[in-house]
Amino acid sequence: MGYRHCAAYRSHTRLKETEMSSKILIVSFVLASAFAPACFGAQDSGHDGGDQQIAANTFPGHGTVNSVDAAGAKVNLSHDAIKALRWPKMTMDFTVRDPALLKGIKPGMEVDFELTKMGGGYQITKITPAPR
Repeated sequence: MGYRHCAAYRSHTRLKETEMSSKILIVSFVLASAFAPACFGAQDSGHDGGDQQIAANTFPGHGTVNSVDAAGAKVNLSHDAIKALRWPKMTMDFTVRDPALLKGIKPGMEVDFELTKMGGGYQITKITPAPR
């Protein structure tokens, strides 16, 4: 009878240790995720090198314009897969960094564009009609 008690106790203790290890791992991951951008220079300090940072976070794309909202600085695109972001081909709304970029862009046009990671999302920082 004492053996069963000891085995059950050891099993219970291992379970508690595993739960604690999982919690520590999760907390470590959350903290690492929170501080990784600052540690690896992903935050723009406002000093020289800001353009380099933008270039490092810029991804090219190609797609077809579905709608343009120049006043709201938005465009809806059906874009090809963006391999660098591991995005499949899909249709999305994007904000445009500068509404002037949308001048001459019309629904039905094929366009080449650049997405730049801004905060928690991506903005179009360049959009031009695709060469025919």
